[in-house]
Amino acid sequence: MTQASSITQTPTLTLDTLTPIAGPNGTDRGLVAGASRYGKSTLLAQIIPHFSNRYNGKCRVLVVDTKPRWRGTRIVTGSPLRKRYRDFVAGDTLDATVLSDLDDWELAWDRAFNPTGIVIAQNLDLEDMALIQWQTMVMRKLFNTQKASTRTLLVIDEGMDFFGPTGNSLHGPIVQKCWRSGGEKGMSCLIGVQRPKSINLQMLTESNLLYLFHLRFANDVKRLQEMGLPGDISPPIEKHKFIFFKDDKLHPKKIKLAVKG
Repeated sequence: MTQASSITQTPTLTLDTLTPIAGPNGTDRGLVAGASRYGKSTLLAQIIPHFSNRYNGKCRVLVVDTKPRWRGTRIVTGSPLRKRYRDFVAGDTLDATVLSDLDDWELAWDRAFNPTGIVIAQNLDLEDMALIQWQTMVMRKLFNTQKASTRTLLVIDEGMDFFGPTGNSLHGPIVQKCWRSGGEKGMSCLIGVQRPKSINLQMLTESNLLYLFHLRFANDVKRLQEMGLPGDISPPIEKHKFIFFKDDKLHPKKIKLAVKG
């Protein structure tokens, strides 16, 4: 499993530019699209802590993790985290609190306990649809407790888990609501997907950010063109390369993620 190291930057593009903004002066909503193991999580592993650092931890970052894929550094229950992931392959670690029970919501965000403001929503006791329903409840809690004065980033790692084959949400419209109305409350959003075709079209059209990695199917590219991607743009073929599209402007060169084994 590769770990993020740094982004090869140009004079016109920095990690700060790639990281969504949130707050009363505007918010970003975006799509991180690409086939498995081509670099989506490697990019998110850099964006998430940068968002926290930008606001000195005075923010909220919720990572919705259904795999699980991410590793936290502390947990509300106080149980050793090394035992939590012993049956899983290695994943990226975030300086974050792991939330497994909604009753622990307030403590998970307590600044004395969680100075980075990053929470990973992760429940290892639930499977399949019960897990998706629980994660949906977590996102609903985030939206309902959101205030415009709090800079917040919602990151959905596996977006396809929340939608059916036609793009309909499986447990209510909270994901679409975050995209449609979250900006009014100072919330920015990112969703990772392998197949953009399965994501609700309204969410795509509401997004102003696109991080485009390799896609295997032409109908997924067509779906992104419905979002506004120019028809002459092709996804990169190489691993850890992506195209960045923001506010109807396309960065002129492919971006290469630097990784270490």
